[in-house]
Amino acid sequence: AAQARLLKIKLQGLDSSSTVFIDSDNLQHLDTLFDIVRTNVENLVVYLTKDTLTRPWCAGEIATAWQNGIRTTPVRCPCYSSPTHEQLQDLNNYMDLSSANLMQYSITNEMVAQGFLSLASSREIVLDSNLVGFAKLEDVA
Repeated sequence: AAQARLLKIKLQGLDSSSTVFIDSDNLQHLDTLFDIVRTNVENLVVYLTKDTLTRPWCAGEIATAWQNGIRTTPVRCPCYSSPTHEQLQDLNNYMDLSSANLMQYSITNEMVAQGFLSLASSREIVLDSNLVGFAKLEDVA
């Protein structure tokens, strides 16, 4: 969470005319969160850690961006590994669905899988594990 906040500060410093928000500030109402992605996001920056894609709200945001043709930019931490083909085929077990069911927001597993595949084919930024703080985020600019 701290790295995501640093990334937000860095992105705000690059373009003061753009609004940058972090999804974790608005997790109480996922329908609102997905609507924000659908209607107000020009570029979804996905901060990829080992758990990012297992979180239903993150999966829903990625699927929403994919379905609406919104550019996504993956920022990959050293701890991240892409889901396997088998995991993409069995997203109900891959994702932690204890906190949310994406179907209630009309987001299917197929949409999530397509969003994940689209994200994997996007130009990514890889963070250097030897750096910390703002130095780690230098390549984001």
